[in-house]
Amino acid sequence: MERFSVLQRMGFLGVIALLLLAGAGVYTFFLATPKEKAFYTPGVVPSRDDCFYGKLAQFKNVTRQILFAAAQECEIEVQSVEGHEQRRQEWMERQAERERQRALNPDPAPVADEPKEKDTLRRVWR
Repeated sequence: MERFSVLQRMGFLGVIALLLLAGAGVYTFFLATPKEKAFYTPGVVPSRDDCFYGKLAQFKNVTRQILFAAAQECEIEVQSVEGHEQRRQEWMERQAERERQRALNPDPAPVADEPKEKDTLRRVWR
């Protein structure tokens, strides 16, 4: 009775199939995950309105179904579609105003650290 390893019993095609399955698993786990914009900024607590209108900003034409789905995700109760359209317009104006303020008052750039040595080239030959 001969003893064979698992890989020898599977054969060449079995090993190839196993490697393909492992590669597909790694691909789906690490590379195929969708990249989403995070609503969280360190030090800032996002409001439900920001969450809701941020989700609506992803769509060009907002339908009733999209409106209710976004409201459910952000735990907001929809009372009237027209009221939310008006609030969405106000929110977009507030966002534009924030961007204008950021453009007028940009954060100062951090001060670069001065190197410890003025001459970074080492002289070897004399």
